[in-house]
Amino acid sequence: GSESLEREEKEGAWFDASAARFACLAADTVVLNIWAQDVARSITQRTPPGGQHLFDGLAEGLYAASSSRSTKQRLLLVFRDMTNIPGCGIDRLEGVIRSELERAWRVASGALLSAGPERARGHLTACVDIQCFGLPHHKRKREE
Repeated sequence: GSESLEREEKEGAWFDASAARFACLAADTVVLNIWAQDVARSITQRTPPGGQHLFDGLAEGLYAASSSRSTKQRLLLVFRDMTNIPGCGIDRLEGVIRSELERAWRVASGALLSAGPERARGHLTACVDIQCFGLPHHKRKREE
């Protein structure tokens, strides 16, 4: 997702976005693995979460796929290594990612709307079922 951006690799960012578009067009369910610490860091720094190229590619793919589907596509947001980060519970992390996805959806829909109003498909949640899960850090979870 965002590693290529953090390493300032433009080719890697292009690949990440292309892979996201392909996944959306090919699958009924897309899983987006996100490190909880990365999103929490973006909250504390008041910056968008890293990987804007990934969100743009994801939104473009979801938007394009919505025209050929009779049912909603499912997007699973999986936050990895959830810890007790003050002020950054799963609801807050989900809100940040949803906001970024909605921004990217508006951009994708605007680009396609310029091709003609028949391409309009409504709001993100009208076309995509978004579910959110948090996974604990493997070293910090209780032994069961």
